[in-house]
Amino acid sequence: MSMERYVFTVSADKGKRGYGMAGIGGRITGSGELVLKNKADIISFLGTRRITSETVVLPAYYGELLAWALKHYMERKYWQVVRVLGYRYSEPAYANINTDYHKNEELLLDGQLLIDNGDHRLVVTVDAKVCSKSLVRIEGSTNKKREIKEFADGIKTIVEKENYYRNKKITFNGRIQFTDICDEAWGNINLAPAIKEQIKVSTIGLIDKGDVWTKNGMPLKRCILLTGGADKDKTSICQALLTEAVGITCIITNARDLDYDCAAQLYHLARDLSPCIVFIEDIDRMGQNRIKSDYYKGSGLISLLTLLGNVEEHEGIVTVATTSCSDALGKAIFC
Repeated sequence: MSMERYVFTVSADKGKRGYGMAGIGGRITGSGELVLKNKADIISFLGTRRITSETVVLPAYYGELLAWALKHYMERKYWQVVRVLGYRYSEPAYANINTDYHKNEELLLDGQLLIDNGDHRLVVTVDAKVCSKSLVRIEGSTNKKREIKEFADGIKTIVEKENYYRNKKITFNGRIQFTDICDEAWGNINLAPAIKEQIKVSTIGLIDKGDVWTKNGMPLKRCILLTGGADKDKTSICQALLTEAVGITCIITNARDLDYDCAAQLYHLARDLSPCIVFIEDIDRMGQNRIKSDYYKGSGLISLLTLLGNVEEHEGIVTVATTSCSDALGKAIFC
């Protein structure tokens, strides 16, 4: 079953431009170093018994969420930090991280925690500043295997059930950031009433009636393309949809940030946070890259089209894309 696609030509008067973006960088080393780093301190703390471990691994963009889940699991289970060691650096690396629109927490993103709850001692390595994946590794004596697994499972549960990005408005370019959206009243959007209604029904309305679609065995997935008019007009429509999408996860990105890997990460994130709406601004930039440059530069578009066509894997995702160059996009997509 193919996904439904809609193209709307925009003619409107009001709107505000743009969404902020931020980058991320880093590197990752072999997992063996997690055991060998600070070896003398770890042996002194845990003793000379054989060591066992469990590792929680998440995509790189979830590094801050993983560090937050670790912190809150330890607080809830009354684990006390005896000592904090550096891991990749000589000193542990902390950062003041947004965990909501206007809420920050100081989190350990790189380091090794020597912890004790009165009955057990563990070493927890935090490696959440890498470009390919983020991880937390829990180590302890082999006779603590059950406690170590319970610790790892507890972190996973918090990540899955308390993901603070869910039902929020966020930007994505390989890294996730909360974003404040300028309120735009849907009633102020200057479009033909029929088109205006169809856009809303095909986005927010579709997600609001997701149970009906699922009950009838229909894929809850759609792609909307806004074309024509000035850039500010299409941005205005997106911002109005964002304002109306109360309680719905919205992910905002720009096509220039969607290389091959980032496009796949975008929809992996969207799938995890579904039901959600993905807003891709200036999608024609990918189309133009494919026409004017080589295959590599156009691979973001190829990847995106593949992802959009996979109905089963992307249930619960509505994509809203904008373009000011539909001719170039048409050549890239349909030729």
